[in-house]
Amino acid sequence: MGAGASANGGDATIFTSLKDEMEKPRDGSDVATPRGVSALEEVKRLRGLLASKTAEAGDEHGEAGEHRMRMKKVKRKLSITEDFQSRSPKKVHEASRRQFHSPEGKVRKTLDNKIHVKVGFADEEHASVDELNETEKSELVNLSNWAQVSYADMAVAVLVSDLSGFTSTTRKYGILHFASIIVRMRQLCLPIFHRHGAMFITTEADNFLVIFSDALSAAKAGLEMQAVLKAYADTLVGTPKEHFKVRLNGVGIHYGYGVVVDKQGKLHGDVANTAYHIGEDLCENASVLMTMAMKNVIESHSDFQAATFVGVDEDCFRVEGAVGGLDCELVPTTDMTWLHPNCADLVSRHSPDADVAALDEKLTASTMRSYTALMFEFEFNEVEAEYGAEQGLVLKFFALERMVTPILTEMNGIALEDVLWIFKDSTDAVKAAVKLKAALVKYNEAHPEKKDKINISGYGIHTGTMVFIEGTDIHWGDPVNTSSKLGQDLARDGDILITEIVHTHLQENPALLEEISFQSKTLRRSGVEFLAYLVVSKE
Repeated sequence: MGAGASANGGDATIFTSLKDEMEKPRDGSDVATPRGVSALEEVKRLRGLLASKTAEAGDEHGEAGEHRMRMKKVKRKLSITEDFQSRSPKKVHEASRRQFHSPEGKVRKTLDNKIHVKVGFADEEHASVDELNETEKSELVNLSNWAQVSYADMAVAVLVSDLSGFTSTTRKYGILHFASIIVRMRQLCLPIFHRHGAMFITTEADNFLVIFSDALSAAKAGLEMQAVLKAYADTLVGTPKEHFKVRLNGVGIHYGYGVVVDKQGKLHGDVANTAYHIGEDLCENASVLMTMAMKNVIESHSDFQAATFVGVDEDCFRVEGAVGGLDCELVPTTDMTWLHPNCADLVSRHSPDADVAALDEKLTASTMRSYTALMFEFEFNEVEAEYGAEQGLVLKFFALERMVTPILTEMNGIALEDVLWIFKDSTDAVKAAVKLKAALVKYNEAHPEKKDKINISGYGIHTGTMVFIEGTDIHWGDPVNTSSKLGQDLARDGDILITEIVHTHLQENPALLEEISFQSKTLRRSGVEFLAYLVVSKE
């Protein structure tokens, strides 16, 4: 059952089927676990949920429900690879977290510079979440289809960092320049996270999202990140490469239970959402901000005796003053330990003696492509805060598998991320957004309860040149940056916002203009003012 607990205290091979689980004591009296009351209570909760949901689904789904209950699962024992232990200063107890079944290995440094620490476990049947009254969806309810790691049963610290100046720097110096800044930032900071035993590291463009097993490690990693980026910027002062500095906007950190990582490396749960909000929205001027939960854990530690915690917002504090035990190593540009080999030319731009013009000519010829980008944003924060990370996870992947992917693929879209798609034709991108929005409206009308709704805050569309580095997550450029600001920052209530150049392209398609109309809007983001258009369907 849940939290990785097993009825014999560690032999993960006992899981068989939902039918067997249903026959076990609801009070969890058969469970022997070294993690005490919290794990036992989680077993009791999940068994109770399993019983109630199975009863509810029995009459409605008949044979299909019985079939799901009898599905056979692959079983593996808990383990942590020696590779992870050798890289981490602390051995994380192998029963302290669980991974949902994945065919990949247990520790993997991915080609896109994301390090996923994976712990195998015995796959199990999970209690069905509330049904959305669709027989097909019931087939998707097993969370093992969607999650790669769950930290729901342990307190973890989530760190989210953000850089500043993406828009202004890209428009002044080009996307290759800012891409090299991001890669240099990763080169400088990844050693810090590994030194402090990060359990999970992923990236979203200029953001880091990192999970630590304890609050102290997260706090020190965030402060070392702040220090090393400042030290690097200081080396560039008074040189021709002063504009190569990495401008940290800030680091946000929260601590608590309930974090789940989905199979695409995205974090779910209130702890992750709060850290993201702090890092993205509250941080400024390279600050390190953390919640009261973090402060309560670390403020009594000897390394923080000389530090001060300055309140900047409700339940949010900025760390100032001297902190002991920090390391600040400037990794040379030649150190590719944590970078993909294909990033070598980008990070070489930061070498003092680099021929930047020659490197840029080579990179332009090999990596630059023209596309229209469509970006949108799922809104599950309120659902996850009230119903848990698992509910947001289920809704997200139901939307991706049953609506987003079929509709956008039909419109010739290419998925780069779950919420980022590219198109060769701007018309296809706009048609895809209109059709997806209509599908979600229809779905939500049929599912009025809050816990069942699938909300997308908005859609942004822009076209232009992007940089692609094969084998990595580097697919950046003005189309992505601008469509992100439109769809993820400025759009509300499912609005579809397009840029002026996309609007101009659409004028060449009279048939499409019979189906949609436009409302012009002057928008401002990151100090940049631009004209955009709201797309309105005539249906």
